[in-house]
Amino acid sequence: MIKFIKDNKDMILKVLINQVGMSIFGVVLFMASITAGHSNDGLGGWMKIITSLFSIGFYLVLLYTLSKEEGLKDQIRIESGRKKRDNFRFLKVSLIANFGNIIMGVVMIVVTLLQIGVPEGQETVAGAIGSVVIVLITFIQGMYIGILDTVFNMNCVACLCIVLPAVIACSVGYIAGSYGGFSEMIKSLTTKSEECKENE
Repeated sequence: MIKFIKDNKDMILKVLINQVGMSIFGVVLFMASITAGHSNDGLGGWMKIITSLFSIGFYLVLLYTLSKEEGLKDQIRIESGRKKRDNFRFLKVSLIANFGNIIMGVVMIVVTLLQIGVPEGQETVAGAIGSVVIVLITFIQGMYIGILDTVFNMNCVACLCIVLPAVIACSVGYIAGSYGGFSEMIKSLTTKSEECKENE
């Protein structure tokens, strides 16, 4: 794993930079939606959701494009025999880049379990830790904050699951690129599936 991180540190860093940049963008839009909600009663919640969806969509497109471009570069190396195909390369890159987010999601679940049975309003160490983690999630995963706040009410499971879209976008983008494009990827995987059925 250490060797993988060393070999892919540039890509991991690029994924992190995209995340931080889009998080700031998401927080700015979230604050703007709050301001708009104050001046237009009833629209605040919808504005948060819409701006959050826009931020998430933009973020995922950036990740997909980044991973696809790297996949296209690897396609040349794979076809020339200079590199072994690894369809899980960007799955691992994304998981490593999102390691901190995964930890925060797990911490939120643990904190929520520890808070079961605690009277509302009572201050606890777990509650204080949870508050700090929510602030961190707000600034590190700012593109999701509108949906987390409005739809899921900062649900602990949702705080962990928000990592999945980025992981999927990176994985699909890289695989598509390494096969020469999305349509070529589908064609290749379909062909392999048919060959497996014929060999059975």
